[in-house]
Amino acid sequence: MDGKLRAIYEKQLKYYAAKDIDGLLKNNYSENAVLTMFDYQIKGHEALRNHFNGFFKIAGKITFKSTNKFVETENTILIEASAETEKLGAMVFIDAFVINNGKIDYQFSIVK
Repeated sequence: MDGKLRAIYEKQLKYYAAKDIDGLLKNNYSENAVLTMFDYQIKGHEALRNHFNGFFKIAGKITFKSTNKFVETENTILIEASAETEKLGAMVFIDAFVINNGKIDYQFSIVK
């Protein structure tokens, strides 16, 4: 399935590339969204804002090179994407998103 949720993912890439945290949170994440990584779990816009600010500070400019894999179900997306970052070099992002009412409620993320 490659449909309605793809647009959310495409917006996600644009917000990341522009480092537009306000647009990212307002348009893509529910108020109580949860981000889970192996090292920690955070919840809510303020915690997400701090996370993204910190990541963008250490990574610098992010240029997405390709979406290597994309799977969509009725309310989930699973992706693998390759990017080049200004300060950290090449990275691979593996993310699963649970989406309700057009916004991300849960994100599970691995960054290599």
